[in-house]
Amino acid sequence: MTDNAIKYGLSKSDVSIRAKVVEKIPASKSMNVAEGKAVAIAINNKGPKISPENLARLTERFYRMQEHKDLNIKGTGLGLSIAKQIVIRHRGNITVSSTNYNGTTFTVYLPL
Repeated sequence: MTDNAIKYGLSKSDVSIRAKVVEKIPASKSMNVAEGKAVAIAINNKGPKISPENLARLTERFYRMQEHKDLNIKGTGLGLSIAKQIVIRHRGNITVSSTNYNGTTFTVYLPL
């Protein structure tokens, strides 16, 4: 995810990584998450807002946004899919948000 934050962020913009302990992992519609405290690792870049339609598909295998294909940004569309499967196996969760002002933030939650 850090590689993606650098690759897809605005040129010469900051990428931030924050980690903190949280009381619980956010619920998921499609998987069971562990109970109890977790570590939340948030990775943020400053880049264009990602549309809700694209946000919903980012962790699909081989999915790449058309804008990135048009810019000839290299990738297979597997990285986020693999990361999601690893997090699922640990009974964690991944959330993503994207705004014009704050850029895009991926947060990985893993049980302690």
